Amino acid sequence: MSNLLDINQNLHSYIVDSSVRQPEALAKLYSTTLTYPDSQMVTMPDQAQFIGFLLKLINAKKVIEVGVYTGYCTSWIAMALPENGKVIAIDRDERWYGIGQECWRELGVESKIDLRTGEAIDILSELKSSSQAGQFDAVFIDADKSNYDNYYEIALRLVRQKGLIIFDNMLWSGKVADPDKNDLSTRSLRDLTYKIKNDDRVDFSLITVADGVGLAIKR
Repeated sequence: MSNLLDINQNLHSYIVDSSVRQPEALAKLYSTTLTYPDSQMVTMPDQAQFIGFLLKLINAKKVIEVGVYTGYCTSWIAMALPENGKVIAIDRDERWYGIGQECWRELGVESKIDLRTGEAIDILSELKSSSQAGQFDAVFIDADKSNYDNYYEIALRLVRQKGLIIFDNMLWSGKVADPDKNDLSTRSLRDLTYKIKNDDRVDFSLITVADGVGLAIKR
């Protein structure tokens, strides 16, 4: 077995410094976000860039983001889309994502972002019922962990064949690998991971980027 690499703070800083290309407005939004409550919810720069990279690989035009916070990762998603692309960005708490709107304007991507405030289950269900099933290229899920399975099931209906479903926080600071950790969020993530592993509707990969990124491709 190969030695596992310890991604400590110094190494992570090197990864960001040596590989992440982000405009000044986006770097400012990230720094500002770190000063707010619940700043641990923000997507790390290398992870956000990786998500944008994946969206470019599949030539994504229509994307759904479940969980916006200040809109940092929303910016990366929008930048990855063509001029006629659209990301439907869903969050139930409108206090935070207004912070990102100035950044979106500076980046010139505001027209690509369709903000929707409310419960994600309700909004996703409305999309599924409005003849948009199978119309999306990708869904990025980064919201309440106890509902990940519900989001996954609806996302499977919304993405096209070979569409991509991306899950954040699938390693949950390592708690999913600790049998003594059985809070609702940890159990939900652990159970979902094994469910997707055995789900013949998708191909699945779990990778150690940031707090763990799950990637499911609809067959």
